[in-house]
Amino acid sequence: MPERLGLYPLSSTFNIPLSAVELSILIPDNPAHFTVLGNNILTASSASDSLSLARSRTAMEHHEVQTEIDRKNVELAHLRQEILKTQAQQATQEVQNCVQDENIAALRNEMERIKADIATLEAYEDESVKTLNAALENKKKEINVELGEKLTKVKEELAEEIETSATKSSQRHNVEAEELRTSINIINDKLNTQKTTSEKSESLELERKQIIEELHSKARKRLADIEGEMGTLKQRITQKNTVRGTLRVILNEEQQQSNLKRTADLLKKKQFEKDQQHVSLLKQIADIEFKIEHSKIATNRSAAAVRELEQHTQTFRESYASLEAERRILHNRLQELQGNIRVFCRVRPSLDSTVELAPMCIAAPEDVNEAGKQILTLASITRESDIGTLPSRVVSSRYGGNSRTPDYRFSFNKVFPPESDNSEIFSEISQLVQSSLDGFNVCIFAYGQTGSGKTWTMSHKEDGMIPLSINKIFSDIEELTEKGWQYTIDGQFVEIYNEQINDLLAMGRKDVKLDIKHDDIAKKTVITNCTTVSLKSRDHAFDILEKATRRRSTASTMSNIRSSRSHSAFIFNIRGIHESSGQSCEGTLNLIDLAGSERVNNSKVKDQRLKETQAINKSLSSLGNVIHGLGQRKNSSGHVPYRDSRLTYLLQHSLGGESKTLMFVNISPDAKNFNETLNSLRFATKVNDTKLC
Repeated sequence: MPERLGLYPLSSTFNIPLSAVELSILIPDNPAHFTVLGNNILTASSASDSLSLARSRTAMEHHEVQTEIDRKNVELAHLRQEILKTQAQQATQEVQNCVQDENIAALRNEMERIKADIATLEAYEDESVKTLNAALENKKKEINVELGEKLTKVKEELAEEIETSATKSSQRHNVEAEELRTSINIINDKLNTQKTTSEKSESLELERKQIIEELHSKARKRLADIEGEMGTLKQRITQKNTVRGTLRVILNEEQQQSNLKRTADLLKKKQFEKDQQHVSLLKQIADIEFKIEHSKIATNRSAAAVRELEQHTQTFRESYASLEAERRILHNRLQELQGNIRVFCRVRPSLDSTVELAPMCIAAPEDVNEAGKQILTLASITRESDIGTLPSRVVSSRYGGNSRTPDYRFSFNKVFPPESDNSEIFSEISQLVQSSLDGFNVCIFAYGQTGSGKTWTMSHKEDGMIPLSINKIFSDIEELTEKGWQYTIDGQFVEIYNEQINDLLAMGRKDVKLDIKHDDIAKKTVITNCTTVSLKSRDHAFDILEKATRRRSTASTMSNIRSSRSHSAFIFNIRGIHESSGQSCEGTLNLIDLAGSERVNNSKVKDQRLKETQAINKSLSSLGNVIHGLGQRKNSSGHVPYRDSRLTYLLQHSLGGESKTLMFVNISPDAKNFNETLNSLRFATKVNDTKLC
């Protein structure tokens, strides 16, 4: 696919046929050749001079149009490059802005993290002080416990010493008392033994008293000694208690000093660390503030650059809008030069290699006649060796006839051989689909006998003209949306069966009457009571298309096992608006799959099928009459028989005036269908020879 700017290929070239200014009418059975120029009819004798003059004018006009188109294409290419460059600069600046924003956010996050670290360190400091205080209290408790234990031990030692001293004193006293008692006993014994001695009793009594007195004196002395020792012990206990209290005070003071020193050292260390962190944080904050300021400056510059880019982009868009309008004018002029009514012929491939083919040859695409059209010839071939004498591509080589019949030559805008595929054909009609997006009414329909490939051409699920047109419409709308255009698409899907319009999307509304209403001023057509669907996307459009296709009336005939018995019309109303420039457009694309044309004696139908065939042939004949009437009309008051059939009445505003019409004539290559093929080609020639007045 070529690169596109807007909707028009920049590298496209155009072949403008001469049919826009001259029209050659070939009558197969009459060798006379007439040339029609404008409204003047020339005789055969003056045809040569008129043809030369027309060719000269056409060549000049073609050269002027081609020059103008080339110039506009160059301008569009330059503008596209500028837009792409501007968009790239804008994207780069936006990326830089995003990077700066990310850097600022990262720096702010780092600052928040540092502040959080400071708060954490302060919390740690408070917690450390609390921990140290708790440790100090615990240590005090331990020292108090230890001192209490030592005091208890001293008390126990003193008590034990006192008890030991008392025990020893008591033991000595007891010993002395025992000695005294022993002495007393001895004395008593002496007294008892010496009772008789009276003289000695008094002395003994006196001695006893003296001894007792001495003992009492000794006891009192010993008691005084013991009491003195007790006082000494108490004094020693008091001194030891005093010393213990002094030691406890000293120990507490030393412990407190040691703890305070450790705490002071720890706090000094932490204070030093915090001072270092504070200095580092201040430096980081200064760096961050510098980066933020630098980022602000860069952001302001970027914003200014973005604003400038947006201004340039807006200027380019405004220029694009004017160039797009000019492109549409040139595109329409080119389409008019190619002809508002065009006919393409397509030959269906043979479905059976054993079937005899009709004698047929197609001129090469570059081998066109004086009117710029491609030639298709139907002729009999008496010998197979005659095939080599044909001027161009031979479609049929299995012809078995021996009689010689006249050659039939037909000229069309384009002839597609059997090997052509749908994508190749769509490349030729895509410009007409573009015209519908540009605001014109476009009608594309396929004509031919039953089984000639009309439905394959128009409605093939993957690459029929209808699916490919839907794809192009939505693809182009996506591109135009980026340029400021907004489009809405409404779809209607109807069939014309026995001259009755049926809504293919109606659900349970078969009794509703559908009427055709025309707005002759706006050149628009409305089908009353017909379901209108707003198509939001290509998938939605394909779903609706599949639903409508399933409901189309089909039946069986002798000509085709599954023949379409109705004309199907897929109508797309396309509206676009460009708010900034105020431009708007509204076009209609009619994609018609006509019912198969059949001769009654060939199709062997009867009763209801006969009525269907007659209605189909009548509407197809009316279509030819309408197109012929458009060519014969000399002024706006001339009569065109639109009302002769529902089909032509529905397409009234899509067949004449500034509308664009393309007809596919689909033909069969089989020899058995020769007469039907000949009739289809003659009908197509009637359409092709029409020039809108």
